[in-house]
Amino acid sequence: MQKLKLRLFWLRGQHRLTCEMSDILVESNRRYQNVVIKFQSHHIDDFKLIMEPECRNWKKVQIERLVFKSAGDVVKLLKSCQNTVVELELDNLYVKNAIGLETLNFPKLKSLRKAYIEFENASVNDIFTNCKKLEELTIISGSIKERAIKSIKTILKNNNNLKHLEMTSQQINSIFDEDMSVDFKLDTFIATSYCHLPPIVDYKHIILNQFQNLKNLSVDSVSCPNTLKLIFKIPKLKCLNIGNIDTTSMLFTHKLLSINKSIEELGYQDHENDFYFMQCLVDAVPKLKKAEFFSLTQNMMEYMSSSLKELEALKLRSLDVTNLSSKDLFPKLKKVKIDILSANLHEHMLSIPFDDCNPLVMLLKDSGYIILN
Repeated sequence: MQKLKLRLFWLRGQHRLTCEMSDILVESNRRYQNVVIKFQSHHIDDFKLIMEPECRNWKKVQIERLVFKSAGDVVKLLKSCQNTVVELELDNLYVKNAIGLETLNFPKLKSLRKAYIEFENASVNDIFTNCKKLEELTIISGSIKERAIKSIKTILKNNNNLKHLEMTSQQINSIFDEDMSVDFKLDTFIATSYCHLPPIVDYKHIILNQFQNLKNLSVDSVSCPNTLKLIFKIPKLKCLNIGNIDTTSMLFTHKLLSINKSIEELGYQDHENDFYFMQCLVDAVPKLKKAEFFSLTQNMMEYMSSSLKELEALKLRSLDVTNLSSKDLFPKLKKVKIDILSANLHEHMLSIPFDDCNPLVMLLKDSGYIILN
């Protein structure tokens, strides 16, 4: 049977479903599986009536940008899908009070995302503490209240099949203390910063705990040389993203990082790329196929080209070049995206054939904003 998706949201100036629209949806026998509810906060009962008929078979539910009068309204809405939902996303919700808060059972829930939820005098995480089949968990919030931490710890301890975990660094710092032990084996771990707050976490203890399983790792920062060394020793790591690295505390030698031939994708978003550290970084990933950096200079571009023979895709925020006439530049490169290309075109470069095999032509063609000096 064809999967059907229902989108329930309001245009500007429209305050609720008309009676006719509501009746049509309530009486419909369609086996809707996906629903997106957003922009409307006043008549939760309308949503509940639409979602609760037995013919529904909700698999993916997204609830965004709503204000709930009480926790009971949240529970009321989620009860209509708790027995069938597999993916649940709650984003930008505000709950005024904890009246009616209940813990629900979600026997089939495998993916849960909760982001930017304000819940006065309670924790929305309490609703999900009985979940035991989660494989993906994302919690993005600046809240590190004691009750929320306790609920999240319970969720983590109850879900031994968890493969994907994403949280803010502030939450991780509060949750993964010395007393916290888990049995799950992650293949993806993502730590993000919240509202540009300064990084306060050393992820070494988490990485050690998941060392043999991690395939995808993304952290907002690394400030400890030993943690960085450990990251490049992860045996199955395929994709690595790092926001910034405190290079002032690290010794720039080619022995700093172990060569990791399993890493195929690398992202490094530090605005100030130290040339010697970048050399060390590039030398550690000889099999890299996809790279993303904030900025590169002419010298770094040429060094990367000589080291990364397998590179197929390159994405940059900015690139400052003076001469890229060599056709040996990244022999396997297929895709380039550069937001800002600053090129100083010398006279001798004007005679270069403008064909698709020329690296400069490729860069010019795929750049979003070009500055010619």
